[in-house]
Amino acid sequence: MAGSNKARLTLSDGSVITLEDAQNGTLATQGGVRVEKDSNGNIRYHTGAAPAATPAAINTITTPKGGQFRVTLPDGSVAMLNAASSLSYPVRFTGGERRVKMTGEVYFEISKQLQPGGKGNVPFLVEAAGQEVAVLGTQFNIHAYPDEPGVRTTLVEGSVKVRTENGQSVILVPGQQAVWTDQLAVMPADIAGQLAWVNGDFVFRGETLAHVLRQVARWYDVSVEYPSHIGQLRFSGMISRSQPLSAIIKMMQTTKKATVTIKERRLIVTD
Repeated sequence: MAGSNKARLTLSDGSVITLEDAQNGTLATQGGVRVEKDSNGNIRYHTGAAPAATPAAINTITTPKGGQFRVTLPDGSVAMLNAASSLSYPVRFTGGERRVKMTGEVYFEISKQLQPGGKGNVPFLVEAAGQEVAVLGTQFNIHAYPDEPGVRTTLVEGSVKVRTENGQSVILVPGQQAVWTDQLAVMPADIAGQLAWVNGDFVFRGETLAHVLRQVARWYDVSVEYPSHIGQLRFSGMISRSQPLSAIIKMMQTTKKATVTIKERRLIVTD
């Protein structure tokens, strides 16, 4: 079965809400901030008066394999989480920055927020797998799964600065991608390919079969087995993520490079 909108919301007191099962309307109130599930099934934060000397509560949204979810953060910025991802953030941004932490893959659309007195914007900072992305107002995607080689930051609009924990840094312009393994490199980005998941598609352009299978495993919540030499085969194709796993298998079979079978929840690829 293909993935769908599902996630867990962990509140600051440790309580957990299963978002796909929750009714629309108010889910919780924390420090004067109301958490709501809207009519489209998305999560939104409505900020009221701030209680005096109350530290900002931290919330975390976590998607399982086979899940994705969209949240509108307290500053109006939008984050969309891909499968097997997480995003932690305060329910009220305070001070001179807006800082969040993520794992997996998250697409961001950042709202501009003026500093007190209107002098400049409050920076938006994303921590992901040993790197920090500093943003003013922009659209970008961070791909930081632990089982993938490197962290990829793809800029759609605006400007971001990517800084790694070992002190390397670059500033991206739209259409560029920063890739960090042990070195930070900048290259042209395939925007349509990198953001295909946001638009509900898989798009593969000369990807290794190993990379394709990792994406399939996360979205369909299956395990994959293949010999290393098969994983190096290159694969191209496009298909909707709403299609069943059988459609993905059929598409891979048409290349005649590998045989794909499924046994229980295992996808087995052979010569």
